[in-house]
Amino acid sequence: MKKGIVAILTVNMIWGIEAVAIEYLMDKIDPLVYTMIKLIVSAAVLVPLVLIKERKLHIDLKDIPRVAACGVIGMCLYFNAENIGTEMTSAAFATMIMSMVPVFGMIFDRIWFGGRITKLKVVCVAGSIAGVFLLITGQPLGVNMKGFVVMLFAALFWASYIVIVKPLEEKYSLTTLLSAMVLAGLAAQAVITAFARPDWSGVTPGICAGVALLGIVAVVAAEYLYVFAIGKLTVTMTSLFENVFPVTSIIASFFVFHTTLAPLQLAGAAVVLVSVTVLAVKE
Repeated sequence: MKKGIVAILTVNMIWGIEAVAIEYLMDKIDPLVYTMIKLIVSAAVLVPLVLIKERKLHIDLKDIPRVAACGVIGMCLYFNAENIGTEMTSAAFATMIMSMVPVFGMIFDRIWFGGRITKLKVVCVAGSIAGVFLLITGQPLGVNMKGFVVMLFAALFWASYIVIVKPLEEKYSLTTLLSAMVLAGLAAQAVITAFARPDWSGVTPGICAGVALLGIVAVVAAEYLYVFAIGKLTVTMTSLFENVFPVTSIIASFFVFHTTLAPLQLAGAAVVLVSVTVLAVKE
């Protein structure tokens, strides 16, 4: 369990830094283009890696639908919903909606794995959400109903991804599983991009290099650690740690953009960290 917690904390640190980069990139390129490039780079790294390491990329026939669903939901639909929703509203509003992932995770854990919904879990999840609300205090929300719906779907997609991928983690190597999921996500993204016909004019060599780097770090490395953590932790615990992500994002913004941290934001960060720590210790 300790390894799982270390892995999920590392992932949220990576994604917190990525969020700062996305905030910059969404002003430069179309969200669909961003996801497409990121998945192409991820596939270009993972597929040769699995072929070198394991000689072949094999998924049992009965598991292909589940693996494909993981890739489409977690690597395509979620990425697009998060990026488009953030572009339609604001990073603060997107963070607020995504803080609901632990709620969905706790419910899904109960439905699919029989996890108990205890008072401690409810208190810790509620505390983490309250902490996120304090973290975004004073930031422009840019409330937009369409953006709200898109971000709500993003939260549902991610909670669903955690549940769907969990049974696969023990059956396949992480390299094999990630490669198959990225390929499924890339195929779905190619179809969406072909129909949507996004504007590619903002893609410069510099932007492309930045997105490529994010693909390697935020997808290949972070997803590797994330799926590993899913195998070690419960669905509720995994989803609860999602609310550590805005803490790392706020800290990254402080160092990159020299934003000030208000006392309420520091209090919010403390509440989030205490909430996840208490549940981690008790479970």
